[in-house]
Order: sequence, then C-alpha cells, then structure tokens
Amino acid sequence: MPYTTQAKIERYVPNAPSDADFTGFIDDADDIINAHLRDRYDVPFSTTPDYVEKIATLLAAAFLRRAYFGQIREEPDALADRYETDAMKMLDKLVKNPSLIDVAPREIDSDDEEHTMVVVGDQDEKGVFSMEDETEWG
Repeated sequence: MPYTTQAKIERYVPNAPSDADFTGFIDDADDIINAHLRDRYDVPFSTTPDYVEKIATLLAAAFLRRAYFGQIREEPDALADRYETDAMKMLDKLVKNPSLIDVAPREIDSDDEEHTMVVVGDQDEKGVFSMEDETEWG
C-alpha cells in the first residue's frame, strides 16, 4: 500500500502537469522510507502512520518538482530541495525516536554482531572491532 496519494502531493505541487508519473514518484519515496526504516520496523507498513505519510508526500513532491520544473528552469528548485531536506530530517528523527508513530519498533538484539561492530570503508562487512573486543585504556 503506497504511503501517500496523488491528491496529497498536489497540495504541495498544485500546478503539477497532468501527465506526471505520480505512481513512480510515490514508489521512489516509499523505497527511500523503507530503506531507512527496515532495520527498526517491519516495512512496508500495512497501515501508513500519519508521520510516514507526511515524509512520503514531501519526498514525492520534491521528486515531481525536480522532474518537471527542473526541465523548465535550468537552475535547482529551492522548494524541491526544502521538501526533500525536511522529509529526510523527519525520517532521521523517526529512526532516533520511534515514539513518533504508533507502530512498535522491532527489538534490536544487543548481542547481534551486525549492530555492535564497526566497519571501516568497504571491508566486505568484516568488522574492524566489535563491542566484545577488550581494550585497555591507560
């Protein structure tokens, strides 16, 4: 189930072209949200929380503005940038504060090495050290 609708996007982009690919922009927004939240929540959400709907709407509106109005003007679209920045800040806030939505986050197992190791650069997912490493500070 998509996290937003064409009607909600049109509130942010009231002069959207009639041939706009709303479904594609919505899918792209949903994919970004799911990628950011998949470690904390079971996504996609079966029922869209209002907070997530707002994020999806802002992202899809940003994509729409860039796709259509970016072709008309040969300069960056400041409003699209603001929509995307606001949406990503909201998404980061949600990752850090799950109480923003009425969906219980997934339990994170503190013994899960994936969540407790440090990976530097492209080390093929091999940790440089983990929380279990003993370090003597002196």
